[in-house]
Amino acid sequence: MSLSIQPGPVVISTDGSTLRNGKRNAVAGYGGYYGPKNKLNFGLPLGNGPQTNNRAELMAIYEALRRTPIQRNVIIRTDSDTSKRCLEGRYKQWRLHSFKQAKGYVIDNEDVIKNIVELTRRRTAVGARTTYVWVRGHVGDVGNEAADKLAKQGAK
Repeated sequence: MSLSIQPGPVVISTDGSTLRNGKRNAVAGYGGYYGPKNKLNFGLPLGNGPQTNNRAELMAIYEALRRTPIQRNVIIRTDSDTSKRCLEGRYKQWRLHSFKQAKGYVIDNEDVIKNIVELTRRRTAVGARTTYVWVRGHVGDVGNEAADKLAKQGAK
């Protein structure tokens, strides 16, 4: 059965992984898990830009939304509470202040956040809901463990 005609929301576990996080030689990847042997599963290198775990977490969400048919409701399962809180509302306050924090610092990963927000806006315009669910990482959750493994493959 095609993903575009299956009933219910598409549930995707996402994760980011950074080897040597915080170091000059850090390298990151991100992954998304739709289910066992699903062709949409992905593990990709972060590529250009800062090699941070937060950026990788956000890129995993962006890629998952990008790969999913725009008219489908989506549940993104993430172990990044930071990403979840950001995408559920913090960005609205940041946007009011031109993506600068109170002390004038530029918000990290502004480009990725803006891309996710725009894609979510387009999805909402066609009646699709995007929901974020926080899951505890590394405690045996099948989807989270699979997304973590894909993200690590992407980082290598």
